[in-house]
Amino acid sequence: VYDRNPSEEGAALIPVIRSGDDLSGCIDSSRSSAGRGGMQSKYAAALSAAECGIKVTIANGRRENILCDLMDSPGKVPHTEFLPSNRK
Repeated sequence: VYDRNPSEEGAALIPVIRSGDDLSGCIDSSRSSAGRGGMQSKYAAALSAAECGIKVTIANGRRENILCDLMDSPGKVPHTEFLPSNRK
């Protein structure tokens, strides 16, 4: 998740999103050519899961070995973590 469209110069990765953070203004509402719902639907689903106490990670699924790399060297892989809410 970036603070603006990642194709724009100066776009910065948002590494962590906490409960109560509202970044909806940063999310591009257009759909990708390969996806079905675009980043807006991914963001909404991640927020919903985090509010239920589930940690969510969004990363580039087109990157080879993304899951192994995230597990082995998360600091070297660009991604955004949605931290779970403490509310129950």
